[in-house]
Amino acid sequence: MTISINIREFEDLRDELIENGESVYRSDGFDCVMEWNHPFGLAKWREIQLRPGLIIWIYDEEHHVSWSLQEQHREIRYITLAFQLLGNYQVLQEGIKDNFYKEETGKTYLYSVPGAKEVESYSARSRLLRARIHLDLDFLSTISSDQSNALPCELQLLLDGKEGRRFYLTAGEITSAMQVAWSQFLNCPYQGMMKRLYLESKALELITLQFVQLMENNTEKCLCDGLRATDIDRIHQAKDILIRNLENPPSLIGLARQVGLNDYKLKIGFRYLFGTTVFGYLHQYRMERSQQLLRETQMSVTEVAHTVGYACPTSFSTAFRKKFGVNPRSYRA
Repeated sequence: MTISINIREFEDLRDELIENGESVYRSDGFDCVMEWNHPFGLAKWREIQLRPGLIIWIYDEEHHVSWSLQEQHREIRYITLAFQLLGNYQVLQEGIKDNFYKEETGKTYLYSVPGAKEVESYSARSRLLRARIHLDLDFLSTISSDQSNALPCELQLLLDGKEGRRFYLTAGEITSAMQVAWSQFLNCPYQGMMKRLYLESKALELITLQFVQLMENNTEKCLCDGLRATDIDRIHQAKDILIRNLENPPSLIGLARQVGLNDYKLKIGFRYLFGTTVFGYLHQYRMERSQQLLRETQMSVTEVAHTVGYACPTSFSTAFRKKFGVNPRSYRA
């Protein structure tokens, strides 16, 4: 059974451990580290405030049991560059239309979800090492100045007020250059002012590497000139139609017609916004939805297969095993 707790309860628990002297806290003014044992595992959180609008979070955690954390993002204008250095976990993100996704080892993500509610689910006997760079949009505006057309499309649209309030996308793989930069960041050899300068230089390097990756990986990066806010809304509508019709999804051409786009713009725009093909997304959603149903309900494997759109339970079991490395019955056990 998965234990569920909200962020306020979790912070109350953390504060109680601090009061009882059961946690370690240290700070040099801008770099704060806290380590503690909680009922679900071990946690080492690090918050580094390099300058206004530029904050780094490092989460190094071991989870002894399966549990989930409910929280709500603050209502502020910021984006997050996320680097999943180790471990996998699943998220239900209200900010992008109740979409399930998994952040996986070796992947990097970019998102802006102000005010959104989310639930993060962690597996028993797992370790996570996550790094997050939080950029205030005002900070981003100051460094981009009048050269915002050099930014990745999603950020151009966001800064111009043409993007929806929230978005989430997979930026790509953590490259060797990113791995080196994070290793240097986590093993900074300096103290005091030199430490702060060094960490800021590495943070800016990582921001540059991810932005360049986004622009290079999306060969249709110039599409943003022709991708209007209404087109983005229609692509999100197409995603919702897929989710509502897991058992009998429309064809690509049929889906494009339903949302008023041509199939080329739907294909290119879908990959640009969600980092995968239309039916690659459908397959991923089916697998992760089935994983949730197996974990949280008493439905049989056959019922789960039919619910996520598989007429043949054997085909479902084969796909599930290929995705997660175990068959559905073993996963539930």
